[in-house]
Amino acid sequence: MEDKIKIAIIDSGIRLDHPAFAGKTPVVIDTVPSVDGDLYGHGTAVYNIIRKVEADITNFKLPWREDGIEETCLLELLNKIDREYPVDI
Repeated sequence: MEDKIKIAIIDSGIRLDHPAFAGKTPVVIDTVPSVDGDLYGHGTAVYNIIRKVEADITNFKLPWREDGIEETCLLELLNKIDREYPVDI
């Protein structure tokens, strides 16, 4: 049996109370601990689509602003994922 593919999702977070996650515990690395859940809903939707694939998924929540994300935050997160999390995609 092959190992599951490991996927990193970098998005706005996920709503852990969403009905699609009932009885499941998604893995979330929250880089914005002062903001709860998923303010935009996009991260929850993306996670819900990808979770249907047999994969180990980790959701990395980034600080989003109305004008986009801060480039340095994204670069720091990508470096952290590269160093600390063995993901394939």
